[in-house]
Amino acid sequence: MDLKQLVEAITKEVVNKLEVNAPSVKAEQISGNSPAGLVVLGGGEEGFDEAFQTLRAMMGQDCHCAWAISREAREKLGEEGIRKINPHVKNVEKDVTKEIFNMVKDVKAVIVPILTMSDAFKISSLIGDTFISKIVLQALYMGKKVVCAPDGIFLSLSMSSKESVCSNSRLDNRLKERLDHLRSLGIELVPLKNFRDHLSELTASKMPEKSGLTCSWSKGGECGGCGLCVQGITANVEAIVEAGATRVGASPGVSGDIKINLAELIDHTLLKPDATKQEIIKLCEEARKYKFASVCINPTNVSLARDLLAGSPVKVCTVVGFPLGADTSVTKAMETRDAVANGADEIDMVINVGALKAGDYNLVLHDIKSVVDAAGGRLVKVILETALLNREEKIKACELSKEAGADFVKTSTGFGPGGATAEDIALMREVVGKYMGVKASGGIRDYKKTMEMVKAGATRIGASASVSIVENKAAKGDGY
Repeated sequence: MDLKQLVEAITKEVVNKLEVNAPSVKAEQISGNSPAGLVVLGGGEEGFDEAFQTLRAMMGQDCHCAWAISREAREKLGEEGIRKINPHVKNVEKDVTKEIFNMVKDVKAVIVPILTMSDAFKISSLIGDTFISKIVLQALYMGKKVVCAPDGIFLSLSMSSKESVCSNSRLDNRLKERLDHLRSLGIELVPLKNFRDHLSELTASKMPEKSGLTCSWSKGGECGGCGLCVQGITANVEAIVEAGATRVGASPGVSGDIKINLAELIDHTLLKPDATKQEIIKLCEEARKYKFASVCINPTNVSLARDLLAGSPVKVCTVVGFPLGADTSVTKAMETRDAVANGADEIDMVINVGALKAGDYNLVLHDIKSVVDAAGGRLVKVILETALLNREEKIKACELSKEAGADFVKTSTGFGPGGATAEDIALMREVVGKYMGVKASGGIRDYKKTMEMVKAGATRIGASASVSIVENKAAKGDGY
């Protein structure tokens, strides 16, 4: 039995165990008198061709859904394939919130026929930095029905690592956890083969003419729920932040103070080589108390932190290739897999600084991608060690991190010649755009410096003086 056959066999077994047919959604719940659906195809997924043909056959030539198609999907389908999609094709050429908003606002439901593990992780973590995750998160925010076929999750998860293929119990647990996260957001999981039953009435509905949407709240009226305002619907914004969002979009002209829970932006950090077990226990107790985003610790302490933080929203973050970044890509990948096996939720990897400065960009790209792949959908932050780089090298490092599929770029290890600066954070934010995370770390010891980083564009802060920062007190001792 070859690898492909083994993956297919395990996938079928897991599907049968999890019974993903339930819960299902009735067609009349989707259609009613509301607009029809928006079918979203990312195109970079395994099984794209088969799923696309199956979906079109189920929905029929007279389907009145709109189709949102990524650049990758358009390349796969070709112009002839695009012309066969009936009756509407929507395309997002620019990475802007308003285009996504305009696509979603006129439909009743968003339909994702190929949902991979990667996109499932992004959506459940409220990270909108891929074609599908942006559209789905916008739809959820606007109260639209979201229907996804989870078939692609099984294939992408099974292919993610040898461990996943060989360990059915671990595979089962990871799948259940991811599916539960998606359902908790209100996403309906319907296997692709059952789409016809659930979407028949929806696909018979015609798309309405576009209508303009103006903000009545700004003129003293009631909020229309457009999804572009952080002040008119504060309860929704607070709910999103409570769920884990580190940044909320706002339309131009929004003024006034926006409430920030600073603790949820901080990775409570202890990476000194002589950290003791008692210090790790104290770190985790503080993280629970203040509800920090994560604890960032050395790999040897991951399993301990995992047990101490079980049942809390605090994540376990660890470092890879730390602090020099000069390990081979294979070593970094194996270190990542070991950290994940021990319970790590997030990986902060150090870039290969020497290769970057030498202009060996293929090595740097491969190095980052090896960790992203080994992380199996978990959050990956790339430490650039900005104090060692000139402006052009910082820009290139950010571009390579984004291309490799990392979730964050991060300034420093805290062990280099310098730490985070507002100038570097602003540059990194400009390069990676608004959908990728930027972490400021190194030398952040007080509230004032922290807020400088946030205002410059940081969505995560790495600090050992975390308690002093959130309590707005002067830090004692050195900060990370």
